[in-house]
Amino acid sequence: MVLERALRDGVLVLTMNRPEQRNALNRDLFREIGQAFVGAETDPEVRAIVLTGAGDKAFCAGMDLKAFAAGEPIGAGDGPGTTVFVERCYPKPIVAAVNGAAVAGGFGVMLGCDIIVAAEHATFGLPEVKRGLVGVGATTRASLRLPPAVTLELALTGEPMDAARALHYGLVNRVVPAADVLPVAIAIGTNPSDRPCRRHGVYRSSSTVQSWESPICRRRSRVASSQRAPASPASYAARGETPSAAAAS
Repeated sequence: MVLERALRDGVLVLTMNRPEQRNALNRDLFREIGQAFVGAETDPEVRAIVLTGAGDKAFCAGMDLKAFAAGEPIGAGDGPGTTVFVERCYPKPIVAAVNGAAVAGGFGVMLGCDIIVAAEHATFGLPEVKRGLVGVGATTRASLRLPPAVTLELALTGEPMDAARALHYGLVNRVVPAADVLPVAIAIGTNPSDRPCRRHGVYRSSSTVQSWESPICRRRSRVASSQRAPASPASYAARGETPSAAAAS
């Protein structure tokens, strides 16, 4: 099973389960992530989502280049995949539990989440730059969280950033021991305090009902309001969207 699913106190925990491939995205994993997020979007039992990777080496290493070279590219028939939350404002909070390296397209997937909890040994970056490739989507999303100079350094050098530096610049919310990454992420998702339960629309607390939208969502000016409707494979097809391997970055 390339994607493990578990519901814990209203939090859907999704674990990318390809540790031998550093949890890189192949067609099966891309497809299952999309299906899981589409289903959770309208599931009343799911209040928040935690996304993590199996093992302690990598959160996600981006696209599986070996599968791509073997003639198994991610294509239009594979559904929305990671674009369901990376390229649009997903309506429920997403916490990334970064258990290792979040690099290349995996860095971009992480940046599609609202809150990031990282292990002390986690690293972040765009190593593909050293091979003459530029992850445009990932660098654009990184600029929403990082100072311009730091974003440029990542994009131009391909050098990794460690967890301590990521916390210093506000790329991640918390840095914790490896054993605590998933428990802390789940605790954030199940926090009983009066917190928003949707990234946009309305949320209910004990004393008020207010409209709320993630600041990250507000700053993604390219996201059209029509994209904020509940997603389904049919709705993506109706809009003429064709997710590609590049969308994973």
